[in-house]
Amino acid sequence: MKRSLFFLITASYVAVTLSFFWFLLPVIGSATFDRDNLLVNWMLAWDMHAITHFPLKLLDANIFFPHSHTLLYSELLLSQSILALPIYLVSKNSLLAYNIWILLSYILAALGAYLLAYYYTKHSYASWIAGLIFGFATYRIISIHHFQNLSIFWIPFAVLCWQKYFDTSKRRYLVATVLLFVGQAWASWYNGAFLGFFLLYLLCWHFKTVRENFRTWMNDLLLGAILTAILIGPFAIAYMQFRASQNATYSLGETILYSADLGGYLLPSPFSIPARIIAWVGITKERWLENINFLGTAPLLFLLYFVAIRRIKILDRAYRMYLWGISLFALLSFGPALHLFDKTLKVPLPFLAIHAIPIFQFIRVPSRMAILVLLCLAMVTAYMIRSIHIQRAWLRIGLAVILPVSILLDGYDATIQDHLLKNIHCPEIYTDVKTTTSVRAIVELPLRADPFETAEYMFDSRCHLKPIFNGYSGYLPSDYAFVSSVISAFPDPVSVDYLSSLGISHAVVHLDLVKNSEEFRSAIQRNPELSIVSEQGSDMLVKLNVLRQPEILYATDFGIYESNPQSIQIEKDRVIQQSTIGGRTFDGIYGQMEGNRLIYHDLSLENSATLSIALQGQVYSDRDDLRIRIIDSNGKIFSEQSMDLSGIDEWEIVDISLPETYKKVSVEMQFLPQQFPDRVFLNTLVLYRQ
Repeated sequence: MKRSLFFLITASYVAVTLSFFWFLLPVIGSATFDRDNLLVNWMLAWDMHAITHFPLKLLDANIFFPHSHTLLYSELLLSQSILALPIYLVSKNSLLAYNIWILLSYILAALGAYLLAYYYTKHSYASWIAGLIFGFATYRIISIHHFQNLSIFWIPFAVLCWQKYFDTSKRRYLVATVLLFVGQAWASWYNGAFLGFFLLYLLCWHFKTVRENFRTWMNDLLLGAILTAILIGPFAIAYMQFRASQNATYSLGETILYSADLGGYLLPSPFSIPARIIAWVGITKERWLENINFLGTAPLLFLLYFVAIRRIKILDRAYRMYLWGISLFALLSFGPALHLFDKTLKVPLPFLAIHAIPIFQFIRVPSRMAILVLLCLAMVTAYMIRSIHIQRAWLRIGLAVILPVSILLDGYDATIQDHLLKNIHCPEIYTDVKTTTSVRAIVELPLRADPFETAEYMFDSRCHLKPIFNGYSGYLPSDYAFVSSVISAFPDPVSVDYLSSLGISHAVVHLDLVKNSEEFRSAIQRNPELSIVSEQGSDMLVKLNVLRQPEILYATDFGIYESNPQSIQIEKDRVIQQSTIGGRTFDGIYGQMEGNRLIYHDLSLENSATLSIALQGQVYSDRDDLRIRIIDSNGKIFSEQSMDLSGIDEWEIVDISLPETYKKVSVEMQFLPQQFPDRVFLNTLVLYRQ
């Protein structure tokens, strides 16, 4: 290949990328896209910060405090961070580094597909078209919201080196394949697994070559496996341990929901120009979630013409390999069951075998395997173009122009710029967080129900990178919902004490997001355990001045639904065995239903203490009581009180003083209805001693 031609091809991919994302160029250092891009921006900022300051603590990201290894709740984005690091070190601008790599991801993906196709076909124009298909197809453009899915340029380069290894038996290509595979796995576990599937597919296709010199090949492959294990192993082991500890697996139901649909491959994106045309003639589709996988008008027509209509045979072995690959990986992308134009058929598919392997149960979105379908289609299209022989010049020129225009029209999405967030800067309150040395960890208030709104808190944490309680990711800590329900009543004493027990020193309060902001401010000022450190506009930094942190004896989030006033149902009278609070597990303390009583046995106390019982929830009746008894180890009732449950939207607290002699007590709570309520709901309970 001539160097001048290579530069011309590269320049064309650069030009296409800039024409697709022209609107990003003027604001490239102060803008980002919305939704998941906020999460990914934070990941990139954290990774680059950790790599340059404390690389051994990379996995201990600053979200979901006080939990550890919180980077494992989603993708690592490690390879992207390493590649973006030079830009960040020069500019100190993580947004600039992120946006530049968005653009480069399209260029490199197209260039990788071009080089792979050229290796097979030795046809420049056909290979250039293959690069356009893989680099700028609908699936690639719509992936702007998932940076990890943009970073798939490792795949064609890895496949190229893997193919060269089979063709030459040179170990340098094996080492290059391993390094590229590691780069893809560090960028995205999903796409790393998909690349692994593809490399295994090529290995099976070339098994005859391997068998001819089996011992040498096995030695080489063992070397590659060892190198891969060294580079990926520590992260993979940490990830598997995390999944086991958090029971972080996805059900088949979720996998079915996020599987590909045949209509998603055959119909244009609803945001594209061709979609408006086919909608006009009545061809539509409703379920697009993770299903915008359109393969392109021209490639599909080529496939139809060559395979179905004319049945033209191309004898090249690699062509057949990629042609079969389209069917195989499309079938796998359908997930556990077949999906045909929004209809799920109860036809079990091969993905069930993959899901049965524990190490692959993190794959929730099989439809993302469309990237392998796209790569196979790009290679097949290149072979088909090479085999075309048109005598008339005007037909050749016409086809040469129509092909790229059709591909780019299919991929172009004018609505992407509507998702661009501009004029981004760090709010001044986070400068105070960064410079105030007493800030150890913060909670952002109010808590946001929408995960993308929570992602805004994470995104802003790049301005200080100190630990925060809040977080949004692929998984949530098992106690996140409970702790959120406890602290949602801030600034009441229970929530403040509980935050302090977690090690949170400050709260950042956004008054513009709070209902009755003046009343909220007054409540903060009235609480002696809180002090306002600084205010910037509607934001305030509040310090928690808790003199004595409470010892949490038991805490849980549960629903008591009362349809029959003679009994309380807690998960069908199931014994509650453990509770995990802030990463700590409390063994041996459980609540057990006995009739209509909820009993917490043998709460250990040391010396004198005040046992506090805090409840939050809703009761739909005029008056109902909860009788609370404290019982000593001999079964003697030491204290008996009643708590009025009517309308306890805020925290209700009962404090009971205990003498020094009490080492263990049991707490019995019994619902005493005054009349027949429609429903009782107590969503949070905390037992603690002062």
